[in-house]
Formats: sequence, C-alpha cells, structure tokens
Amino acid sequence: MGRLDEAESVGHPAFSRDGKRVALTLFRGGTYGIGVYDLERGLLSPLPLTGDALRPTWTAEGDRLTFLSNAGGGYNLHSIPFDGSGRPQPLFPASQGYVNSPSSWSPDGRSLVYARPGDKTGWDLWLGVPGQEGGPKPLLVTPANESAPAVSPDGRSIAYQSDESGALEIYVRPFPQVEKRRELISRTGGTAPKWSRDGREIFYLSEQGLMRVPVTSARGSATLSFGQPSLALEMTGLLSFDVAPDGRTFAIARVPIERAAREIRVVINWLEELKLRVPTR
Repeated sequence: MGRLDEAESVGHPAFSRDGKRVALTLFRGGTYGIGVYDLERGLLSPLPLTGDALRPTWTAEGDRLTFLSNAGGGYNLHSIPFDGSGRPQPLFPASQGYVNSPSSWSPDGRSLVYARPGDKTGWDLWLGVPGQEGGPKPLLVTPANESAPAVSPDGRSIAYQSDESGALEIYVRPFPQVEKRRELISRTGGTAPKWSRDGREIFYLSEQGLMRVPVTSARGSATLSFGQPSLALEMTGLLSFDVAPDGRTFAIARVPIERAAREIRVVINWLEELKLRVPTR
C-alpha cells in the first residue's frame, strides 16, 4: 500500500489511462482545488485554478481533465490539460445555468454524461456534446434521483446510482438507449459505480467496503449478464475510489475511524490481500 496525505483533505481520485497518475480533489485553506499525483515520482502537483474546482475526470484521450468549477459564477464543467498548461475552458455555456455533478465520458470522447437536478424530478442524467448546438439534453429522467454515471469501456452500457427503491442502489442500462432495459446490480445498497477497464467487472461502494460484480456477455451479443456482488476490500469509512487499468489497484479516499481524517490509499494486488484476510480452506 502507498499512502497519500499531503493535502489538508483529498478525495475523488481518478486514475489516468496509463495508470501512472491520479487526479484528486484537494481541500486547502478553505478552498477546493485539483491536483495530479505522479505515482512513480511521488509528487503532487496542484493545478493553477481560480475559485473552487473539484471532482476531476480524465477525458477519453487522457490528455485533459474535466472538473467542476465556480470560477464563472455557478458551478459548471470545465476542461484543462492535466499538466496545468493553458487556460481552463467551459464545456457548456455558463448562461444555461447548469449545476453539474461527477461526469463520465463516452469512450469515443464525443459525449459527456453527468447528473443535474431537475425542476420536479430530483437528480437526472444528462448527455452533453461539447460544441453541439442546442446544448446538453436529458438522458434519463425519472421521479427518483439518478447520479454518479459511469459509461462502460465499450460505450454500450451505463452504470449509475439511484434511490428508486428507497435506498441507493447500483443499476445498469444500455447506452445511449437507456429505456430498453434496466438491471439491478447491487443487493444491499451501493454508490459510486466504476467499470474495470476491460469491462468485465463493476466495482462500487457499500457499508461493508468495496464491492465487486463480475460482468459477462455472450459472443456477438451486446446483452450483459451480472454475477452476485462480493466483497473485494473490507474497509470502513469509504468516501470515493477509482480502479486502475490493471483492475487490481485502487485509489481510495476514506475517513479512518481510528484517525477521523481523510486520506488516499493506493491498494495494489487487492486479490492477494483478500486471500490473506480470508484464508481458503
């Protein structure tokens, strides 16, 4: 395990495409910012941003970060090169008054899915194509609250969290034809779904720790099948996480009960650690 606690508070880790860097939300001096942690060099580089900036997401190309910023007034999605060069650019016109949440790019890099509150429907999922005339459009609108979208690596499915049952659970639908089908993934509550880079697993947070669900599909079929959830990492106080391209390494933000302070942990070879914690017979 490697540990990152250079900032006063850190959260919302996001691995780069090559797994060599982790983008983070930093909280220092009463202000939220974005930093990029180089895992090989052990160096944290805050980006030169104004106002509050948080919840970074890597673009599909891997050379830029998308994040929330209130630099122009209300919170809106912006993009900037991951090394901090250049000026941050808003993805959608601020005049449209969007209030955005964590987002997910489609694999082709053309569209961005995010959640925003509706007038009468709670939080809904929206689909935006930067530069497209007319602006973002609703993707999934229901009486429940949908958020934390995650588009699958092949671009055919989308995972998200919803409270339609009265508790937050993880669901998967086809993308972008979300009305065709809906699959319940979690069983006893879940938040913040993430796909493995090969699309064969979905991870999410629960009260018990980090959960894992195997994903399979028949040859030549776009229909997915989902296995039973199992505990990948038993850990309390989880706030947010991401899974590296190798599918075995995690960056986890948590509040340790023993210290009551936030930290980021990078967990390597989680399967071997799980074997040590749960000996086989």
